[in-house]
Amino acid sequence: MNNIKFLRLLSRTRSVWAGYDKHPCFLQLSATRTMQTSVSISQIMKEKEVFHDVLPGIIQNLQASSKISQQPEVAAWVKQVLEHNLSGGKHSRGLITMLSYEMLEKPENITDEKLKLSRVLGWCVEMLQAYFIVADDIMDGSTTRRGMPCWYRMPNVGLGAINDSILIYCSIMETLDTYLGKTPHFVNVVKLFNEDDYIDCYGDESITGKAGTDIQEGKCSWLAVTALKHCNEAQRALFAQYYGRKEPEHVAIIKRLYDELRLPEIYREEETLVHDNIMSKVRSLPSETAPVFFYKLIDRIYKRKH
Repeated sequence: MNNIKFLRLLSRTRSVWAGYDKHPCFLQLSATRTMQTSVSISQIMKEKEVFHDVLPGIIQNLQASSKISQQPEVAAWVKQVLEHNLSGGKHSRGLITMLSYEMLEKPENITDEKLKLSRVLGWCVEMLQAYFIVADDIMDGSTTRRGMPCWYRMPNVGLGAINDSILIYCSIMETLDTYLGKTPHFVNVVKLFNEDDYIDCYGDESITGKAGTDIQEGKCSWLAVTALKHCNEAQRALFAQYYGRKEPEHVAIIKRLYDELRLPEIYREEETLVHDNIMSKVRSLPSETAPVFFYKLIDRIYKRKH
């Protein structure tokens, strides 16, 4: 898996750790060998708290940077933008980044400084996600994100959110330079940072915190493409008439058409095939590559609802 695919995987992954000891692959593996990590559940929960404690320091360093420290209003706005767009949610992308390092690094190479850098890098991944979704919410006309109003719908923001998304991206680069600028990995990490259709329709808004808008926006989604592959002439005409319409009753017609075409069942069948193929590849990994970690990663993505 190349670096870009790994980042995309991180951006679609739920929390890695809940219920790891109940995964059938873990149970089978643990019968033959001991998990090669000293990280206990209590330690993981503590790490989650420590991860969250890192963010205020990152924001303070950004405010103190030479580029904005002489402009109090800008410094205050940076803080407001980041706190709103990085709060809420599970922070699974950042946590996975941090915990990936802890599980995949050799224990003798782990130091407090490297752990801190992994947490900072985790927050940079969270900022990258925020950078994308601020603009994405504007394009989609979304109303909520993580159970809160989208940033562009906040008072005194509006389309200025486009500029704020760039501000978030610049915050990533500034943070990487501050914390990793003198490390041998800096150039590669910066290059890496410069590089979900089904759930949009069928995801539960009470779980996702976001109302899907692919149908209203007429997006070329997996559901739309698959529907056109399976529909008859009458169904195709119905699709052409109502897809891309914003009226709730027209959206409901498209969703009923999806159900008639058994798209949820087709999706689950394809998802299972991909899952089984990935699991087969993970089982072939040598033990020193910590396959348990990949089992957990797959477990939290497979059949996810948000």
